[in-house]
Formats: sequence, structure tokens, C-alpha cells
Amino acid sequence: MENVKSSLLKKVKRTIEEHGLLEVGEGVLVALSGGADSVALLKILLNLALDYQLKIIACHVNHRLRGEEANRDEAFVAKLCSEMGVFLVRRRLGNVRVKSKGESLEEWCRKERYTHLEEVAKEYCLSKIALGHHLQDQAETVLFNLLRGSGFAGLRGMQPLREGKFIRPLLYVKKEEILSFLEAERVPYVTDSTNLDERYTRNRIRHSLIPYLKEYFNPNVEEVLARTAKIMALCDDYLRKEAKEALLKWRNTAYEDGQVISLKEFSSLPIALRFYILKILFDGLVPPGRSIGFKHMEMVITLCDKVEGTKYLSLPGGISVRREYDELIIEKRKRWQSSEDESSSFLYPVTIPGTIYVKEAEMGLSFHLKEEKVFPFPENRKVAFFDYDKLTLPLAIRNAEAGDRIYLRGMGEAKRLKCLFIDEKVPTERRRKIPLLVDRKSILWVVGLRLGVQAVASEKTRRVLQVEIV
Repeated sequence: MENVKSSLLKKVKRTIEEHGLLEVGEGVLVALSGGADSVALLKILLNLALDYQLKIIACHVNHRLRGEEANRDEAFVAKLCSEMGVFLVRRRLGNVRVKSKGESLEEWCRKERYTHLEEVAKEYCLSKIALGHHLQDQAETVLFNLLRGSGFAGLRGMQPLREGKFIRPLLYVKKEEILSFLEAERVPYVTDSTNLDERYTRNRIRHSLIPYLKEYFNPNVEEVLARTAKIMALCDDYLRKEAKEALLKWRNTAYEDGQVISLKEFSSLPIALRFYILKILFDGLVPPGRSIGFKHMEMVITLCDKVEGTKYLSLPGGISVRREYDELIIEKRKRWQSSEDESSSFLYPVTIPGTIYVKEAEMGLSFHLKEEKVFPFPENRKVAFFDYDKLTLPLAIRNAEAGDRIYLRGMGEAKRLKCLFIDEKVPTERRRKIPLLVDRKSILWVVGLRLGVQAVASEKTRRVLQVEIV
């Protein structure tokens, strides 16, 4: 019987080493339900505690959904930990009625359980949270995701290490090995009756689909599915890495509630990378627990291929996508405000010399007075030169307003800023964020775009005001 124990410990230790699940001296919180998997996990980690000098604490979360059976499990876990000399933290879930609309009870319980585990780990300064998922759980997860439709991200199943803190040391261990180990060690456990309830999809996969596949297709189907998950993980990691690098290279602007990317460069990428880039962008914007599916990402790809005008998409999770000229703009819908929305107005007085940070435009502007001659002035959209003595002080930085006009070189009359923005292909959403440098009489500079003719420095200028984007 010792061979059962030594073989299992060796397999678990190999998983720990290969995936860097534990470091010497770490603190580990074991999620302990009282079932066979979590009890075996606790017992195995206690056996390895000396090798890794582990500090082990257990946490039991009572879901309060199974009445007396749930209380039985909690009492069992308390007794087990007392006998094993393990410190136990008990938590109970709150009122199930607070769960989000459309959220399944199973998903709500899982989310709440993980929240409690993270809180306990933080409270006791434990860097890892150990979960008892095994090889059959992995096979079920892959099948579950396949049946509902999934790409590499879903078919990779569960990972031995997630978010740097959740570890699954038993992920490549069979259920039979776990039960044999518990029997050999004479360690008791409890059985959750809901695991037999085939109203739940996962239970139907476990008790009906997998046995059918084993009998009629492949007796080793669980190992095959677990191996497939490893392959999918390699593909997913590679594509995600490539997508992140492409996004960093071609993204024009990133802000709290949205992203602006170059449409030309985005459309030139292989379609697989385009889907991954969209997934990365959407994951950063949608609320927790929500996601944008393949169907909607296909709609975005189609939107990018349209050739004329501005196009819009409204997606689940409060996300809007628009195609404007040569840019693709993805953002939370709450940011889509009227161009006349006063909440986006700004006004900054200018001090010379000095530097102003215009947070709405996410840029800085520096102001310096120069006595020396620098004519002819270099042509650069990031710097402008003015005749200080022709300015009608004070100067200010503000947003564009309805009816604004600017006098441009070579034009006999003032041009409306709205027309200028259209000519320069400035997306509607960004127009009120572009700073204008103004004096008391006129618009001097549409910062980064066009320079007005009033007060522009010339060879006769004695004092030059240099304004530069920094």
C-alpha cells in the first residue's frame, strides 16, 4: 500500500516542480470541502510540507444551500482538521438573492467561494490557494467548453497555476488514484449529493457522456482530453503573446474606458491574431463575469472591412465599436457623449514660462519665451512659434466649442473647426478632447493639427513664444 502513496506523491511533486506551483517556505490555503479530492489534497500537501517548508491552513466555505448536509460537511471538516492538527477557517456564503441577473446559481457560488478564499489568503498572508481539481475534472471542463462552443482559451481547460496564486497540484492525477490513496491512508471523506444530480450539465457529462465515450470510442478518453488541453494551452499562449505584441505596436491610444487602434495595421494582421487582439481589448472593458463571444467579434472584423463612412456596433457588456476613417475605436458606451456635452469641457490658464498637463487630452504643453532668432522656424506639428508681442494676453487652453472658427494661411475667411476636423479625419469622439491654444481674440493653434495665422512668428519677431507638446 505504501507504493500507492509514494507513486502519488511523486506524481504530484513532479507537477509542482514542472509548473512552479510552490516555492520553499510559502504559505498555502487549502480549499477544503470535505470531499475526496480536497481531503486528498490536504493530506498530500501535509506529506510534502517538510520538503517545501510549507505553512498550511485550510478554509471551508459553507454554501448554505443543502441544509443539514452542508452543516454535516462543515462539522466533518472541523473534526478532520482537528485530528490532523491543521488550522481551519470557516466561511459561510451570504444571501443567494444578491446574485446578478442571468447568473446561474452554480456560477454565483463559485464566484463567492473564490472571493472568500482570496480574502482568507490575504488575511493570513498566504501566497497560494490550493484547489483539488483532478484529471477527470479537466476532461469534463474541456468537453463542457467544447459543447457550448469555444476556442483555444476554453479548450485549454484549467491550468495548474492561475493568476500566480491558484494552484492545482492534482490536475494530472486520476480520480481512481485519489480514492486508492485515501483508502490506503484510511482517511475519511464525505460525498456531496448534488454531484449526483443530473440536472446540472457537468454531472450529465460526468455520469452519462464520458462513460459512453469510454465504452464506445476510447477507454482513455479522459487522458486524451487532458492531453488535448495541454496542446490547446500552448497554442493559446503563443497567439496571446503575438496579439499583445501586435497591439502594443499598432495601438494608437489607450485610455481607461477604451482603445483606439490603427485600422490599416489591424486589418493587415492574420485573422487569428485579429480575433485575439479583440479578445484582449474586450476582456479589459467588459464587466467581470461577462464576455464578448465569437459571433460579435466576427461582426467587428466585418465592420473593419467596410470602406466608406463611419460605422457603429453596439455589443453586449456595454461596449460600443466604431470605425472612423483609418481608426477602430472600442470603448464603453458611457463615454459616447454628445459633442456639446458640458461635462467634457476644460479650460486651463497659461503661465509663461510653464508647463500644463491637459488631462482630457492626455498631453502636456510647455511654454517658453525666447529672445534669440531661430527663423526659419522648423515645421513640426508638435511645436508652434508665436510673436509674443502680437498676442492679446492672457492665453488659455480650452476645448472646441460650437461655432469655433480659425484663420488659416492661404484662406480669405475663417474656417469652421468642424470642417477642419472632417478634413483632418479626426474621429467625432476625440474632437472635444483636442486642446485649442487661444488668446482673448482668436484661436492660435489647434494643438497638433493646424496653426492659425494670427500672431505667428516671423523673421521680424523680436520675442518668440515657443509652445511644444511634451
